[in-house]
Amino acid sequence: MSIWRAMRYRVRTAAGIVLAFGVVVVGAAAVASPAQAQPVLRLPPRAAAVSWGDNQDGQLGDGTTTARATYAGVSGLSSGVAQVSAGSGNSMALTTGGTVWTWGDGVALGTGSAADSTVPVQVPGLAGVTQIAAGSFGFDLALRSDGTVWGWGLDVLGQLGDGSTVSSRAPVEVSGLTGVTQIAAGDGFGLALRSDSTVWAWGWNRNGVLGDGATAVSESDVPVQVTGLSNVIQIAAGATSAMAVRVQARRGSVLRTVWTWGNNGSGQLGDGTTTDSATPVEVSGINAPSVTAISAGGGFSMVLGSDGSVWGWGENSFGELGNGTTTNELRPVEILVGAVTGISAGQSHALVLLRGGSVLAWGTGQFGTGSFSLTPEVVPSLAGVTQISAGNDYSLAVHQVVLVFVPGGVSGTLRR
Repeated sequence: MSIWRAMRYRVRTAAGIVLAFGVVVVGAAAVASPAQAQPVLRLPPRAAAVSWGDNQDGQLGDGTTTARATYAGVSGLSSGVAQVSAGSGNSMALTTGGTVWTWGDGVALGTGSAADSTVPVQVPGLAGVTQIAAGSFGFDLALRSDGTVWGWGLDVLGQLGDGSTVSSRAPVEVSGLTGVTQIAAGDGFGLALRSDSTVWAWGWNRNGVLGDGATAVSESDVPVQVTGLSNVIQIAAGATSAMAVRVQARRGSVLRTVWTWGNNGSGQLGDGTTTDSATPVEVSGINAPSVTAISAGGGFSMVLGSDGSVWGWGENSFGELGNGTTTNELRPVEILVGAVTGISAGQSHALVLLRGGSVLAWGTGQFGTGSFSLTPEVVPSLAGVTQISAGNDYSLAVHQVVLVFVPGGVSGTLRR
């Protein structure tokens, strides 16, 4: 009788944290000695979606509404996952084939039904998708390969951008947007980066988050251009603030600068004040060679430097900045430095992806227990991760499952 055998390895990150990862091996009932070892076949990795944390709307996608402090697979998404995106109570996954799957809060599923779903369901009529973004306030966005943006869910704030405020349980096209290369979704508003390096926003203009200079709380049901931004290469949307990375020539050098706008009540704009801004302001004090990624959360902001350093600022009441304090920061502070390759800011917790595929988390709700950590902690037993997404007290990740086949029998049930 053949067996499944899990071999565990230990590696040490640049920060000195010892991590473990597993390789699943299919083999014979007895473990062969080195002299008896047979050739093995390493199968292509399978990209699976995994989740952990709060689950009251079924946003973990495991068929239950029970919160989990440890990760587990999302039902039906054990391979072919290209990206995941976590919102408030709604989750999304994009497959390598360009299809979109949603689960959790029924108002944002895009399947024609308003019922919650504790397992993923495919969004019908949507193909050729290259990027997804789960928003708060009951809506989702998808970017297609033809450069058009599509949204579904609630539209009472104009967050679907289709020229109306009529909610839709099926995807509708965001009006007037072509040549889009990136999208982001916040609390009732959407962002798009076009191929001409301009940024466009639509939906709820709370705290001036649409960035067009309008300061009154209002809505725009069609995209408006964010004022004064050019040469933009990245965008990010928080709850009520937004971020962008610009490429600019200064003093004979080409620099990447970070710009923010919207709500600044906790200092999340990083300009040294707590004054909202309806137009972009530059963030200063990020002492990294170059910015490679940005992420905006509930009331805090993060950037990743090319040297692997992570910087954060803004709300810190629940340890969102991971610097060991609960003091808000109006300017960037360094959180980590080392082998970091990805970042994601949630409502009140943060995730970072380490080289090698392990994940660190801090803040509140990161393990679905209601407790919080003021400093980064390793997400237990999780490795082989290629992408992360922090939502409202829960998290999603794309997890590479590596299989090694040992001849001698293949009966059994696959497990991670």
